[in-house]
Amino acid sequence: MLSWRSSGFVAWWLAGLMQAVAEVAVFEPVADTTLFEVSPTNSLGGAQFVNAGTTQNYTRNRGLFRFDPLAKVPVGARVTRVTLQIEVERRPRDGFAATQMGLYRMRVSWGEGSTVPRLPDTSPGLGGFAVPGDATWTHRFYGSTNTWTQPGGAEEIDFAATPSSLALIYSVDDSPYLFESTADLVADLQFWVDHPEANFGWMLRSVDEGPNFTARRFGSRESTLTPLLEVEYVPPTTALGLTIRRAANGALLILFLAEPSRAYRLEGSPTLLPLQWFMVRDIPASPQPRDQEVELVAETPQRYYRLMTIE
Repeated sequence: MLSWRSSGFVAWWLAGLMQAVAEVAVFEPVADTTLFEVSPTNSLGGAQFVNAGTTQNYTRNRGLFRFDPLAKVPVGARVTRVTLQIEVERRPRDGFAATQMGLYRMRVSWGEGSTVPRLPDTSPGLGGFAVPGDATWTHRFYGSTNTWTQPGGAEEIDFAATPSSLALIYSVDDSPYLFESTADLVADLQFWVDHPEANFGWMLRSVDEGPNFTARRFGSRESTLTPLLEVEYVPPTTALGLTIRRAANGALLILFLAEPSRAYRLEGSPTLLPLQWFMVRDIPASPQPRDQEVELVAETPQRYYRLMTIE
């Protein structure tokens, strides 16, 4: 909340109260596919559905979904709430059981591919023959040396052992299902905003893969029942070339364009009283203009900062 500019001062603002209005963005997946235990060299990246859960024959299906938050969320934004809505389009025909499914953050990359089921000679739930680059039960990228640590993926290596959010999945008529916002789900999105190179999405699977008849068919990004990720975030605040935002580690980042041959001093104060200001950081002059970043820990929930030029 920039308030004024005067001789010798670049700006001052209140870090604790500098809260932009939260914005909301909705995303569809940019990649999704299924890993089939029963058909370890098949894939399903181009189909209109993703399978997850355990079949009546006790074989496991695991779904993979990846979203691109940076398509709408700006770098430096602070994520505050995340939900994922999915829809069941089919359940087992010979009986079904409710199952608690979780979203597990992926720790390694995988390929979607464009393979579709081999119809009409086989069940669509078995997928189709994988081609190089597809994710399968055995491979992250079929036809390469990039295999899963163990078939289907290994906990704590290929994907997190603890789900970021849970939802009880029952029948088609109860759709859509919502994975509610949790601290872990928010942390996943914040991590992907701050580290897009490590965005490998989530695995969707039953928490307990032992019981059978828990398999479900979910709409994919190729379907009219595509999953919808809703992200609420606070954009980084910018005024007169100054930006203030939170880093992933909780530190306060103050960024500005430093003019050539000009030194600066960052001061802080709990109030706006003239005698309450104290020096936080001296920033020496440089012969060239530069993007200057100052990282500090906000010691109180509310503090004023001012950036001064040193004449």
